[in-house]
Parts: sequence; C-alpha cells; structure tokens
Amino acid sequence: MGAGGTGKTTSAKDIAEALDLARPESASREIYRENSLTEMHVLSLSPEEKLDLQTAIFDRKMKNDQAYSYITDRTILDHFVYCLAYCGGFMPDDVFEKYEEQTRTLMLSTYSHIFYFPWGYWEADDDSVRSSVRAWQSQIDSILVGYAMRWNLPIIEVPQTNGELFRSDFILGCIAGAGQDTGTIEEKTGSPSYEGC
Repeated sequence: MGAGGTGKTTSAKDIAEALDLARPESASREIYRENSLTEMHVLSLSPEEKLDLQTAIFDRKMKNDQAYSYITDRTILDHFVYCLAYCGGFMPDDVFEKYEEQTRTLMLSTYSHIFYFPWGYWEADDDSVRSSVRAWQSQIDSILVGYAMRWNLPIIEVPQTNGELFRSDFILGCIAGAGQDTGTIEEKTGSPSYEGC
C-alpha cells in the first residue's frame, strides 16, 4: 500500500516474476482503460460521477481480491483512500460506513503480507492515471497511515532509500521469513541481494 509513484507496481512485478505468481492489472487501471479515462478527465467529473467511478473501482477490487490469490500493488485500503480523497466531501454517511467497514474487514482477513511504501523519497512520474502533485500524494499517504494505525494493521514498511532491487529483495526476505522459499532477485538478475525483514 502507498501513494502513487512509491515503487509499488515495480516491486510487485519483480516479486510476481520471482515467485511465478499472477499480477493482474489494478482495478483502477482496468476501469480507467475500459472507459478511456485520464486523471484530468476524472477531475472534471461531477460529484455523482466521481462517486460512481470510485465505488465501481472499489467493487472491482473487492471482487478481484476475493476471487483468487495473486500479487497486488494496491490493497483495498488504497482504493478506499482514493474514494475518500475524491469523494469524501459529498459521500453519504451510509455509503462511507459501508465501504469503511468492508475495507477494515478485508484488510484484516485478505492479505498474507501488507507492505507499506512510504511517500516522499522521489518525484512520481505523471502517467495520466495517477497524479504527481506532491500535496495529493501526501494526502493519500496520510490517510493510509492513519487507517493503518487506527486499525492496527500488520504492515511492514519497505525501505525506500536503497533502490528497486533492495525493495524487492526486502519483500522476498519477509515472505521467506514467513515460511515460503522465495530466492532473491539476485538469483534472477545477478544483482546484489540484501537481508529481509
């Protein structure tokens, strides 16, 4: 979990390849692609359209997470936080309470490992799906951290200062420490590996 541009997708690709696991496209990217949406287009939507879009993304993510096991670069909490950021000011209380409780339940029951990618170590690329505006990224990160603390989620913070291969090996080390034989990215690429968590 983490704000856009923190290395989640790159690391998820590395881990999925190293473990030979599926890594489907994120629910938000699927829906953006299916509807030819860009971040600029989404910002121009009416409040009702934004809420419809965000709940559709949330529902797709929830369905995907319950359907099968895979490596994901975004948790259901990531999707809920974006829903709050886009729609919190006009979201009806009953909709908020429903999605918040579903998010809490799924965060505590769905994921074998939850890795948190902190924000602020480098500039995010603007890829027309995610925003590269620093204030937006800080807002997303703050809400994620707030919920992780409030719900006492078992997150593992991924070090962000040592580079892409370090992050991937760190994650593999954490998974291996939980009893899975994972190898390292070094074995796959010849790059140096590092100790896990």
